[in-house]
Amino acid sequence: MIRLEIPAPDGRLLKGLLFDPDTYGNDGKYPLVIFSHGLGASFKDIRHHGPGIAESGIACLFFDFYGGGDLSESGGSMKDMSVLTEKEDLLAVLDFALSLPRTDISRIFLMGESQGGLVSAMCAAGRPCHVKGLLLWYPAFSIPGTCRALLEKGSCPEDLFGFPLGERYFRDAASLDTEKICRDYPGPVFLIHGEEDLLVPVSCSEKAALLYRDSTLEIIPGAGHDFEGADSVHARQASVSFMKRCL
Repeated sequence: MIRLEIPAPDGRLLKGLLFDPDTYGNDGKYPLVIFSHGLGASFKDIRHHGPGIAESGIACLFFDFYGGGDLSESGGSMKDMSVLTEKEDLLAVLDFALSLPRTDISRIFLMGESQGGLVSAMCAAGRPCHVKGLLLWYPAFSIPGTCRALLEKGSCPEDLFGFPLGERYFRDAASLDTEKICRDYPGPVFLIHGEEDLLVPVSCSEKAALLYRDSTLEIIPGAGHDFEGADSVHARQASVSFMKRCL
């Protein structure tokens, strides 16, 4: 495990971790996946997946979005964060990954949970040439519509899902066209969603699976938002299997 400091726009410095596999290709390089956390969370919530992914021969990079949550090691305030600032952060991490000497730049994956899934989808749509495949865990494609509905009531709310957010968050999210985001990425996509997700309806992934050109959707019976226990292990194993098929 290697601790990282990754420069991002406007002087932001993103803190992260890299789980390095023990085995490399004949050229001394490895495939790599960037795993993005959800709204109000931190890479600490998902870093337990790092060793299992690295054991498969795929490097796994985690990082904290600036202002992404109260426990973010990258700092910042959630009041200043939006899906567009997180997109800038993830693109900076992608560029950093491309610069690593052992990264096989033709085999980089983006993976994200919840809002991190939405942001990963945005980046894949904008930089398809650098994204071998896209993995979305209960992606929050519902956020733009939710924000538009809240703004249409005439005043900007102060929070979403209990997290304190600024006006920029709602206006940036409301401006997104999620159907275009899905259509603009031509590569393979793996979506996995809990059947009983009460925060992000499983219908979000079902609709996205129809919009993507090359998609696989798995619905976990009885699972909710934020996979736990056996569901979490299964999601990781299924994700690794998907990436290996793409390789």
